Amino acid sequence: MKTKIIVVSVFLLLFVVFTGGCLQFMEGLGSITSPSLKVGDGDGTVTYWAVIVGIEDYESMTDLSYTIDDAEDMRNVLLSYGNWNDSNIQFLTDVDASKSGIDTAIAYMASESDEDDVCLFFFSGHGSRIPDEEDGDEVDTYDEVICPWDTTSEIDSVISDEELGTWLSFCPDNIIVILDTCYSGGFVKGVEGMIKTVPNPRVSKDAIPRRHFVEGLVEHLKQKPISRDLDQAGYVVLMACEEDKYAYESRRLENGVFTYYIVGGLWGPADEDDDNNVSAEEDFYYADQLVLKHKPTNQDPQIWDGYVGEIPLVIASTSITGTMYVESIKFSFKVAGPNKFLYTTVKVLDGNDQSLGGVSVEMILTHESGGTWYFDGDTKTDGTVKFTLAKAPSGSYTATVTGLTLSGYDWYEESVESNPYILE
Repeated sequence: MKTKIIVVSVFLLLFVVFTGGCLQFMEGLGSITSPSLKVGDGDGTVTYWAVIVGIEDYESMTDLSYTIDDAEDMRNVLLSYGNWNDSNIQFLTDVDASKSGIDTAIAYMASESDEDDVCLFFFSGHGSRIPDEEDGDEVDTYDEVICPWDTTSEIDSVISDEELGTWLSFCPDNIIVILDTCYSGGFVKGVEGMIKTVPNPRVSKDAIPRRHFVEGLVEHLKQKPISRDLDQAGYVVLMACEEDKYAYESRRLENGVFTYYIVGGLWGPADEDDDNNVSAEEDFYYADQLVLKHKPTNQDPQIWDGYVGEIPLVIASTSITGTMYVESIKFSFKVAGPNKFLYTTVKVLDGNDQSLGGVSVEMILTHESGGTWYFDGDTKTDGTVKFTLAKAPSGSYTATVTGLTLSGYDWYEESVESNPYILE
């Protein structure tokens, strides 16, 4: 889930904080040894650690709709792979995701990890900008911030790009940061030439932005030199949008648009080189093109890649570990003005009758008149994927699932056909 006013006085700040919000609506094994990772002076074993944050019900700010869904979906996809262990993931939502709570969680991750390990920080919530009056290192004179649950009009209640960089600097250098917030591209804008981008699609009037706020100065830690944003060696930073743009949520996707495609890629489709691993870099370039195509948004994801090579984010088994099947194909519809919209929802379960996310589903929808439509998409963590036919003519429809694909799973059927559905 998903124009900006820069606050220049306490009065305007209080007005923004208490009257606005800037979210956009739219649509195993805990450790492994990986030859792809740089192994340093640690224990010789690569262990994966994460702090995953999603905030919907803010204490003093406009609430969001799908940020906890973002966090849950991220945790669920990670735990479907053997290189992640739930005991190494700190999951913070709402009141637990206060500024001190996030600081403490990152500090714990830093204290437990060593030079061989990978540390992930994921945040979905409000983001904003504040004047850079501390050290003047920002080209555009602003520091970007993320807004913890307890963000208020107090100038030190937010987490700036520099402050987050300082907290993360205590972790080993294999660091992945994923930010689904407005203005997130500014977290590494100190070296703009390294940020990769492509043109944006036009925004339609249906895109509802989520404004993020708070102005002031943030308190910096003194134990280590302040890092300039997150543009550091050993970091891979995936950001939902440019430093002066919004990130969007989607009612249709029930996620932040960026997170939806990032998570979707981690289920397997982003594995560009077919090595059964999805690196942070592979995942970004998979999601980037889909976010750019998503309508209606003006969202241009950004990446900072300070890691030599590629840093694996999820690592899959190369062998078949399970089976899957189509549990149901259901139809529904709605009327909008003169048009009818037909929805076909496919649900996929594994061999133990559990919902299976990340399955690539191919489906053909046929009409009694001979009309044919082709669809493809990935199931969410509840095992479902919904396909939409706009301006659907009345009559009888049949849906046929012709393909199910997920690394490590077999689908023994060649196709599954629904019963006829009459749209009156």
